[in-house]
Amino acid sequence: MTSVQFSTWLHDWDKELEARKKPNILLFVDNCAAHLKVDHLNHIKIIYFPPKTNSELQPLDRGVKTVFRQGYRRRAVQLYLQEMAASKKPKVTVLDAIHFVHASWRDIKPATIENCFKKAGFFGGSQSGSQATQVESEMGWETLVGEGSVPELDMFLDVDNNLVTSEITSHESLVEDNLSHAEEEDEDEPAPRSAPKSAEVVDALKLIRHFFTCIPNVEDDVFDKISYLENSIFQK
Repeated sequence: MTSVQFSTWLHDWDKELEARKKPNILLFVDNCAAHLKVDHLNHIKIIYFPPKTNSELQPLDRGVKTVFRQGYRRRAVQLYLQEMAASKKPKVTVLDAIHFVHASWRDIKPATIENCFKKAGFFGGSQSGSQATQVESEMGWETLVGEGSVPELDMFLDVDNNLVTSEITSHESLVEDNLSHAEEEDEDEPAPRSAPKSAEVVDALKLIRHFFTCIPNVEDDVFDKISYLENSIFQK
């Protein structure tokens, strides 16, 4: 995140609120270097947290980020285990990471976000059971720890807590960084795959449906979602 990206995002959002005649927004943000003052906003009012209060006042820091990281890293570990089981070299591509981010955010329940706002003191009321998702059972974490192949779960989830995610940079350094990253991606990323044919996707969905048919006590909405994907393909 850079100050330019932050400003552009806010102005685009402001225009969208005006075009859709949406209610005005009161936006609370922390004091990271990229969150500079943004002028000429008609439908968004920004309130900055006092310095060094993120751990107490920032809802993201009160649990949302932890649940998100759990979901993201669970998917990464699952992918690695699947690749290793298939005797493949484990690797998470940029596209994989984008899918992980999307799915992990969608998994966060509204009650979790509401509880984190309550913890940060935004409004009163008792906290309903927060989504303290534990991932050991889902991906066999305790077994992996016992084998000495992974660190303790808390260490794994908090490994990037102190990672620098924003800074004030010049346009020249941004261009240089983007060019170097582009060269690295060209070397590391696999060649783009061509789009599969509709018949191939339908066959894949049939295999997925058969897989869940063989598993006891699968919820009906799983098959509803598979049917929804099939209908989406047939409508193309």
